[in-house]
Amino acid sequence: MAALEREVEEYDDFVLLDLEEEYSRLPYKTLAFFKAAYALFDSDFYVKADDDIYLRPGEQETDNIQDICS
Repeated sequence: MAALEREVEEYDDFVLLDLEEEYSRLPYKTLAFFKAAYALFDSDFYVKADDDIYLRPGEQETDNIQDICS
């Protein structure tokens, strides 16, 4: 954990949440992430991804994102 804390201090590239890691509590973890992201970052949209997903947005989704960002 010390190495992760050092990286967060140096790069500020992680959001650390104080939660119990348990599959049945996944909805609470997701909600906590979005609450933290909304409070910390001003953005038009937020995305939560994990290391076991394959995100492949279609053409319509990427067009919508481009419209939002322009």
